[in-house]
Amino acid sequence: MKNLKLFALIACLLALTTSCLDDKEDTAKATVSYYGNLYSVELTADADSVFLPLLPSAFNKLGLISLNSAFEETAQQSYGTVETAVVMCNIQAIETYKKKLSGYSLEQVKSAMFTENVDSLAKWGYSSLSDVNLQPFQGIFLLQSARATAPIDTIKVLFE
Repeated sequence: MKNLKLFALIACLLALTTSCLDDKEDTAKATVSYYGNLYSVELTADADSVFLPLLPSAFNKLGLISLNSAFEETAQQSYGTVETAVVMCNIQAIETYKKKLSGYSLEQVKSAMFTENVDSLAKWGYSSLSDVNLQPFQGIFLLQSARATAPIDTIKVLFE
Protein backbone atom coordinates (compact mmCIF):
# COMPACT_ATOMS: atom_id res chain seq x y z
CA MET A 1 0.00 0.00 0.00
CA LYS A 2 2.87 2.32 0.86
CA ASN A 3 4.49 1.66 -2.52
CA LEU A 4 1.19 2.36 -4.28
CA LYS A 5 0.90 5.77 -2.57
CA LEU A 6 4.50 6.58 -3.47
CA PHE A 7 3.87 5.52 -7.06
CA ALA A 8 0.71 7.68 -7.20
CA LEU A 9 2.60 10.66 -5.79
CA ILE A 10 5.42 10.26 -8.33
CA ALA A 11 2.87 9.91 -11.15
CA CYS A 12 1.11 13.12 -10.06
CA LEU A 13 4.38 15.02 -9.83
CA LEU A 14 5.42 13.74 -13.25
CA ALA A 15 2.05 14.74 -14.73
CA LEU A 16 2.29 18.20 -13.15
CA THR A 17 5.84 18.68 -14.46
CA THR A 18 4.81 17.57 -17.94
CA SER A 19 1.86 19.97 -17.89
CA CYS A 20 4.14 22.88 -16.94
CA LEU A 21 6.59 21.97 -19.65
CA ASP A 22 3.81 21.80 -22.24
CA ASP A 23 2.55 25.24 -21.17
CA LYS A 24 6.02 26.70 -21.59
CA GLU A 25 6.43 25.18 -25.03
CA ASP A 26 3.14 26.69 -26.19
CA THR A 27 4.03 30.20 -25.08
CA ALA A 28 5.97 32.51 -27.35
CA LYS A 29 7.81 35.38 -25.70
CA ALA A 30 9.80 38.24 -27.20
CA THR A 31 11.75 41.16 -25.81
CA VAL A 32 12.73 43.82 -28.32
CA SER A 33 14.91 46.92 -27.91
CA TYR A 34 13.85 50.19 -29.51
CA TYR A 35 15.23 53.69 -30.00
CA GLY A 36 14.13 56.85 -31.75
CA ASN A 37 15.69 58.84 -34.55
CA LEU A 38 14.90 62.31 -35.79
CA TYR A 39 13.83 62.08 -39.43
CA SER A 40 13.07 65.73 -40.10
CA VAL A 41 11.71 68.97 -38.72
CA GLU A 42 8.98 71.03 -40.38
CA LEU A 43 9.29 74.64 -39.28
CA THR A 44 6.41 77.11 -39.24
CA ALA A 45 8.71 80.14 -39.44
CA ASP A 46 11.53 80.42 -42.00
CA ALA A 47 13.58 82.48 -39.53
CA ASP A 48 13.85 79.41 -37.30
CA SER A 49 15.96 77.54 -39.87
CA VAL A 50 19.04 78.73 -37.95
CA PHE A 51 17.99 76.34 -35.16
CA LEU A 52 17.73 73.22 -37.37
CA PRO A 53 21.27 71.96 -36.75
CA LEU A 54 20.83 72.45 -33.00
CA LEU A 55 17.54 70.60 -32.49
CA PRO A 56 18.99 67.05 -32.61
CA SER A 57 21.14 67.78 -29.56
CA ALA A 58 18.05 69.02 -27.71
CA PHE A 59 16.09 65.88 -28.59
CA ASN A 60 19.04 63.74 -27.54
CA LYS A 61 19.29 65.55 -24.18
CA LEU A 62 15.56 64.99 -23.61
CA GLY A 63 15.97 61.27 -24.32
CA LEU A 64 13.91 61.30 -27.51
CA ILE A 65 16.54 60.09 -29.99
CA SER A 66 19.64 57.91 -30.25
CA LEU A 67 20.87 55.77 -27.37
CA ASN A 68 19.31 58.12 -24.82
CA SER A 69 15.89 57.07 -26.09
CA ALA A 70 16.45 53.31 -25.83
CA PHE A 71 13.77 51.19 -24.18
CA GLU A 72 12.51 47.61 -24.28
CA GLU A 73 9.13 46.01 -24.69
CA THR A 74 8.24 42.43 -23.80
CA ALA A 75 5.23 40.47 -24.99
CA GLN A 76 4.06 36.94 -24.42
CA GLN A 77 1.63 35.08 -26.63
CA SER A 78 -0.06 31.85 -25.58
CA TYR A 79 -0.13 29.33 -28.39
CA GLY A 80 1.51 31.85 -30.70
CA THR A 81 4.77 32.32 -32.49
CA VAL A 82 7.74 34.48 -31.64
CA GLU A 83 6.89 36.60 -34.67
CA THR A 84 3.44 37.30 -33.19
CA ALA A 85 5.05 38.27 -29.89
CA VAL A 86 7.41 40.63 -31.76
CA VAL A 87 4.43 42.28 -33.48
CA MET A 88 2.84 42.75 -30.07
CA CYS A 89 6.09 44.33 -28.83
CA ASN A 90 6.06 46.68 -31.82
CA ILE A 91 2.50 47.80 -31.09
CA GLN A 92 3.38 48.45 -27.45
CA ALA A 93 6.55 50.30 -28.48
CA ILE A 94 4.66 52.65 -30.80
CA GLU A 95 2.34 53.66 -27.96
CA THR A 96 5.24 54.02 -25.49
CA TYR A 97 7.25 56.21 -27.88
CA LYS A 98 4.23 58.37 -28.78
CA LYS A 99 3.63 59.05 -25.08
CA LYS A 100 7.29 59.87 -24.58
CA LEU A 101 7.32 62.30 -27.51
CA SER A 102 4.10 64.02 -26.56
CA GLY A 103 5.38 64.62 -23.03
CA TYR A 104 7.51 67.59 -24.05
CA SER A 105 6.53 71.16 -24.82
CA LEU A 106 8.15 73.69 -27.13
CA GLU A 107 9.58 75.46 -24.06
CA GLN A 108 11.27 72.27 -22.86
CA VAL A 109 12.79 71.65 -26.31
CA LYS A 110 13.93 75.26 -26.53
CA SER A 111 15.50 75.07 -23.06
CA ALA A 112 17.35 71.84 -23.88
CA MET A 113 18.53 73.30 -27.18
CA PHE A 114 19.85 76.40 -25.42
CA THR A 115 21.57 74.40 -22.67
CA GLU A 116 23.26 72.06 -25.15
CA ASN A 117 24.32 74.81 -27.56
CA VAL A 118 24.87 77.87 -25.40
CA ASP A 119 28.22 78.73 -27.05
CA SER A 120 26.92 78.45 -30.61
CA LEU A 121 23.83 80.46 -29.79
CA ALA A 122 25.93 83.16 -28.06
CA LYS A 123 28.02 83.52 -31.24
CA TRP A 124 24.77 84.12 -33.15
CA GLY A 125 23.62 86.78 -30.70
CA TYR A 126 21.33 84.69 -28.46
CA SER A 127 22.72 85.43 -25.00
CA SER A 128 19.77 84.11 -22.99
CA LEU A 129 16.95 81.64 -23.36
CA SER A 130 14.45 84.48 -23.69
CA ASP A 131 16.30 85.66 -26.83
CA VAL A 132 15.49 82.37 -28.58
CA ASN A 133 12.13 82.87 -30.27
CA LEU A 134 11.58 79.38 -31.63
CA GLN A 135 8.09 79.06 -33.09
CA PRO A 136 5.95 75.89 -32.91
CA PHE A 137 7.22 73.20 -35.25
CA GLN A 138 6.58 69.60 -36.16
CA GLY A 139 9.16 66.91 -35.53
CA ILE A 140 9.05 63.71 -37.53
CA PHE A 141 10.58 60.79 -35.67
CA LEU A 142 11.34 57.21 -36.65
CA LEU A 143 10.87 54.40 -34.17
CA GLN A 144 13.64 51.90 -34.84
CA SER A 145 14.07 48.35 -33.61
CA ALA A 146 17.25 46.43 -33.03
CA ARG A 147 15.55 43.50 -34.81
CA ALA A 148 14.66 45.27 -38.06
CA THR A 149 16.42 47.45 -40.60
CA ALA A 150 13.29 49.39 -41.60
CA PRO A 151 11.64 51.76 -39.11
CA ILE A 152 8.75 50.35 -37.12
CA ASP A 153 6.75 53.57 -37.42
CA THR A 154 6.97 57.24 -38.32
CA ILE A 155 5.54 59.54 -35.67
CA LYS A 156 4.77 63.22 -36.13
CA VAL A 157 4.68 65.49 -33.10
CA LEU A 158 3.76 69.16 -32.93
CA PHE A 159 5.84 71.04 -30.39
CA GLU A 160 3.90 74.10 -29.32
